[in-house]
Amino acid sequence: MKTNGFIGNMYRRSADYFTHYREDITNNNFIILRKAGIIYLLLLTFYAVLSTFMFRNTTLLSCYVVFWVLSVAFVIVARNCYIKHRKSYRAMQTLCMLFIVLVMAFIIVISVFPYPTKPSIFFPIMYLVMTVLFVFPMWKTNLLLSAIEAVFVVLVLLFKTPDGYSYDIFASVTAWVIGFAFTYLILDLRLRENDVRRELERISLIDEITGLSNRRDFNRYIAQTYAECRRKKQPIALFMMDIDHFKDYNDDYGHLAGDACLSLLGQALHDVFAENDIYISRYGGEEFTLVLVGRQVRQTEQIVEEIMDCVRQCAIERKGSATGYITISIGVAQDACPQKESYIDLIQQADTALYYAKENGRNCAAYYHEEMGLKKKTGSPVTGLHQ
Repeated sequence: MKTNGFIGNMYRRSADYFTHYREDITNNNFIILRKAGIIYLLLLTFYAVLSTFMFRNTTLLSCYVVFWVLSVAFVIVARNCYIKHRKSYRAMQTLCMLFIVLVMAFIIVISVFPYPTKPSIFFPIMYLVMTVLFVFPMWKTNLLLSAIEAVFVVLVLLFKTPDGYSYDIFASVTAWVIGFAFTYLILDLRLRENDVRRELERISLIDEITGLSNRRDFNRYIAQTYAECRRKKQPIALFMMDIDHFKDYNDDYGHLAGDACLSLLGQALHDVFAENDIYISRYGGEEFTLVLVGRQVRQTEQIVEEIMDCVRQCAIERKGSATGYITISIGVAQDACPQKESYIDLIQQADTALYYAKENGRNCAAYYHEEMGLKKKTGSPVTGLHQ
């Protein structure tokens, strides 16, 4: 039962990694492929020259020449393919597998045909190198290399003498067995490294005081979401929220109380909205943001009511205020069919609406419209005010 749980956990972690981090895997594999391709060509050239003077074996030299040409062609094709399919996970996986086949085919050929009576020293070494070279699912690596191992064993039995193949079969089978352990250990190491990186990324995108997403995460989210809404022609709405007279609250109650206020309000907003897949974040200071997308935009007025009700239920004491507790002002901007390349205008519109709400009594919401223009001085007429 423990084994099944262990294997199942490894499978789930691996599946999650190769599903959600394909872009990173593709980029890493390309970097490895580019460097490995250059190193392979340099070694191939060096050993071709060295073998010419040391061994003077025509078959061996022919092998070097043929595979040198194939390797140069592969590097050129791989580079062009990456330029055309830069973000293609499958294309890069295919190129990496072809590189493994090319390298191991060369190793098999020079291990079997030029010297059929002598044992191979390169195949076990290169086999183990290939098990850890690229970022592949464990089953894919072992399946490909097991097929290569089978081809090697068959050719050794067909073309090498007993003195040669007794060592080769033992060494290659040993490498094949060790290869399974290598692929597991390397994959587990990569998964652990990815878990640590994901946790660090999560921490870097969370506001420490409120537990909500922070400004950095908001910038990432709004850029991606606005671009997606623009592509799909979906509406988007942005709420800018600001705690009323928060500076005075800090002066009267102290900054620790201010942090406690932000923490309590942030947790309350998270429980109401984030749990319902509505994005909310701390924008900075005493400001919060909330984003609605697609059909959610129809709930704009309902969301305003829920925000106001959430703040009322928190009932954070504020002596001297008209209500006796902390209140919040809200500015709302909507774009029914985003067409601009940047989301900046949407933020400016929500900020302008927030300014109007604060200039007209606070503890209310204002909806942006074109007549508001840019931020104006107090006394400008206001419409779209929600108390």
